[in-house]
Amino acid sequence: MDYDEYKNFVRGVKKDYGKSLGIGWLVPSLRPVYDVASKQECIGWRLKWAGPFVADENYVCVREDWAGTPGAYIRRYFSYHYGPYHRLEGLEDAKWKAVVVRIDARSYNGRGFHIHDGRKDRRIHQDELSSPDLSQSGMVDFIERVTEVRKGQSVTDAFELRFK
Repeated sequence: MDYDEYKNFVRGVKKDYGKSLGIGWLVPSLRPVYDVASKQECIGWRLKWAGPFVADENYVCVREDWAGTPGAYIRRYFSYHYGPYHRLEGLEDAKWKAVVVRIDARSYNGRGFHIHDGRKDRRIHQDELSSPDLSQSGMVDFIERVTEVRKGQSVTDAFELRFK
C-alpha cells in the first residue's frame, strides 16, 4: 500500500472504529517522509494517533513507521497501546505509565516483539509464545481485541496468546 492508500485506510479505521466503539479519535499525525535529495519522492510515512474512549479514561494509541523498499512499502516499526490516560492534550506523546495491553517492537535482550499484559513491566516476549506472531499484529486486529478486553476478557484470551 502506498501513502494515499494508507491515508484512506486510516480514514476507514476512524469511521469504522470511532462512534461505534465510542472512540473519540483525535486528528491523526500522519507525516510523509520525503527523500532528502529529491524532496518530492515519498519514501515512507509515520503515524501517531490516539483516541480516548468516551465511556471512561482509557484510550487507544497507535504508532507506525513505514519505509519504501524496491517495489513496496513495509512497516518498520509499530506500537499499539491501550490503557488509562492522565491528560488529553498531547495524548499521542503521553508517557505510557499505566498499561492494560501494549504490543511493540522494542527489543529487550534481543527478544524482539512483546506484549504487555496489565503492567508496564510485565512483558511476554515472542519466544515465550507459540502464537500469535506479534510482528504481524495490525491496528484493526488490536482495536477489535481491545474491545474484548473492555468486555471483561483477559489479555491472554482476547489476544489468543498460546504459550510454549
